[in-house]
Amino acid sequence: MIASWSGPAEPNILNNWEMDVTNVLNYLKKYPEGKRPTLTHFVIKCMGVILQEAPDINGRIVFGKFVPYDKINVSCLVDVNQGEDLASVLLEDVDKLSISDIVDYIRVKATKIKNKKDDEHEKKT
Repeated sequence: MIASWSGPAEPNILNNWEMDVTNVLNYLKKYPEGKRPTLTHFVIKCMGVILQEAPDINGRIVFGKFVPYDKINVSCLVDVNQGEDLASVLLEDVDKLSISDIVDYIRVKATKIKNKKDDEHEKKT
């Protein structure tokens, strides 16, 4: 988002940082082929943990007042037809999901979207 579009018009928090993820990649290799998470899955899980441990940042500002969300939801984008489209996948209660749950959910949802069998995405497009 930082590199692709102009500055934000809504109250999003954007960040850009570099880090050594060698240990994370080695950890992820322990998962079996076909169920192996990517860095994206790992970051989604991390966001769930961060939002659980810092509830003061899980909310929105309404008329100058902070209103907390009652759930910890994280969304990500999935590629549809090699860049033809991007689709948003929302993971609800991500703080309660394992990395394997996140991998499975995104895989199933992305497959439905790519096969035009996801009513929610079809309505949006």
